[in-house]
Amino acid sequence: MAIYMLTMWFPFTTGGKAAEITSKITKLPSYITKWSRLTTPDGQNGAKVYNLIYIDDNNIPEAGLYISKLASMYYEIEGFCWKGTCNECERWGKGTKCENGVKSYAPFH
Repeated sequence: MAIYMLTMWFPFTTGGKAAEITSKITKLPSYITKWSRLTTPDGQNGAKVYNLIYIDDNNIPEAGLYISKLASMYYEIEGFCWKGTCNECERWGKGTKCENGVKSYAPFH
């Protein structure tokens, strides 16, 4: 079982828009076995959302594409950015911090 951590930041003023987009995600593919979310304030950066996503080992590439597509749904929100990593880093690669207006971070090759 692979565990993917998707971290997202939203300005506090965009919480309603982020919730509206999130409500459109109603069904997950079968290779994502569990998705847990925790939202916390992150000082001047707004809201920080931690997503722990449990993925079947046989579908890591498909899950990476699916998660990236979901994250791209939030691009219309000014100030949104995200980063991700997986406990299977040799398959996914390593990345950099999400900062300075960077919209996304590619967690896989």
